[in-house]
Amino acid sequence: DRAICDNIDEGYIKVVYLKGNYKILGASISSPVAGELIAEISVAMKSKMSFDMLATVIHTYPSHSFALQAMAAELYYEKLVKLKPILNFLKKIGL
Repeated sequence: DRAICDNIDEGYIKVVYLKGNYKILGASISSPVAGELIAEISVAMKSKMSFDMLATVIHTYPSHSFALQAMAAELYYEKLVKLKPILNFLKKIGL
C-alpha cells in the first residue's frame, strides 16, 4: 500500500529460508526502497528470528516493510492451520 502511495510499481522481494524451521538464509530485493527492506531482513537474521515469526512483529502501516510482514504472515497462518487438529483434540479432552 505504501508503494502505491509513493507511485512505486516495480520491484520484487524474494526471501530464501529453510522449509522446516523457516530460518532466513538471505533475501533479494529490487526496489527503490530496498535499503529499508533489507535492513529488516538483516536484523531478523542477526537475531535468529525465523521468517514466519516476522509476522508477529509490529509494523507501521502503511510502510514498505509491511510487505515483508504480509509474506511472513502467510507462513505463520499455514503453521497455525497445521496445529488445528491438535487444538481440537485438546478441546475434546478438556484442556
